[in-house]
Amino acid sequence: MSVDALGAVTYAQAIDSDGDRSLDFVDNCVHVPNISQNDIDHDGVGNECDNCESVPNPIQADSNHDGIGDACDPTNTAAAGAAGQSGAGTGG
Repeated sequence: MSVDALGAVTYAQAIDSDGDRSLDFVDNCVHVPNISQNDIDHDGVGNECDNCESVPNPIQADSNHDGIGDACDPTNTAAAGAAGQSGAGTGG
């Protein structure tokens, strides 16, 4: 982001690609309108674009391309293994 000596925003920064009244340089979901800018898991990706709203995953990895982020995809073996090691479940 470039701001001049007086703090003026340049034209390139004054773009709102999705029309949600949040300029792109501060919008947490640049290509999908999300007026609230909510980010429930605080990963920097707005809920409207987040492929795993309940678990922070700023990279938005989705290795099997099913639309569910690896961080919370039960069909992803890495995520399933991590969930199994969480200490929850049967104590036997």
